[in-house]
Amino acid sequence: MKRILIILFLSQSLFYAQNTGSIKGSVLDKNTKDPLPGVNVVIEGTYYGAASDFNGNYSINNVTSGVYTVKATLIGFKQILFTGIEVQENKTTLLNIDMEETVLTMEQDIIVVGEMRDSKTIATVLEATDSGHKVFSTLHTSNAVDSIHRIIAEFPPAEQERVRMRLADTLKVIISQKLVPTKTGKLMMCKEILSMDSSVKSAIRNKNIGEIYQMINEGKRQGMITMEQDLYNNYISGKISKETAINYANNNKRINQLIDILIFSVCYHFTLPIKALLQDQY
Repeated sequence: MKRILIILFLSQSLFYAQNTGSIKGSVLDKNTKDPLPGVNVVIEGTYYGAASDFNGNYSINNVTSGVYTVKATLIGFKQILFTGIEVQENKTTLLNIDMEETVLTMEQDIIVVGEMRDSKTIATVLEATDSGHKVFSTLHTSNAVDSIHRIIAEFPPAEQERVRMRLADTLKVIISQKLVPTKTGKLMMCKEILSMDSSVKSAIRNKNIGEIYQMINEGKRQGMITMEQDLYNNYISGKISKETAINYANNNKRINQLIDILIFSVCYHFTLPIKALLQDQY
């Protein structure tokens, strides 16, 4: 009886495996034609789905034959529905998706903008903050100072002074993130945090943006931390290696200074007992 049940079970699994197809394609930004990673592509009413990879490609496999509605979603982009998508046995259905950027309202006073990639989008964000909204957005930059430079540089020189003043008045915080490999082979987030205070605002208004890194470095009480400080903290806690801390730092000089201070501190504390012993003997 057990053998018969096993054979029937395998036969049924084989039947379902033969009765499936797949949906594959790429996801692009409708305006720039750049690939969009992290897009959720799901078949409504089922458990089938996939996320696009770094190159914007996705693949939904082992889909039972039939006609479906496919939904594509990504924060900061309009949701798209495709109806009447047919999946045939042992065949691949090609479905390429172009997504249009939009502004997503989370609540009445919160807005999420996927990415500030041009002056038009940045201007929209600044206008929204002027009307009392809290706006969350992203930039492809490596640190807080570069983020400020990037926002201002997106505008023509004649408009940069006005943008600088508005940015100083409306900006609240910048968080820069990196995924860093740990000693155990996993990935962990290391961050840089800039919180706006009067000194940072003055630096932006007076075109002294280069001084902001030192303000972050000394702004622990305000919740600030540089990428180098966070990498150093994870290094001394044993989570990442010295080489990883140096390789992922934005400021190699600063990370080496922090590590050198640690080595000196260890050596100094180690030599103290030896000096005390010598003083006792002589």
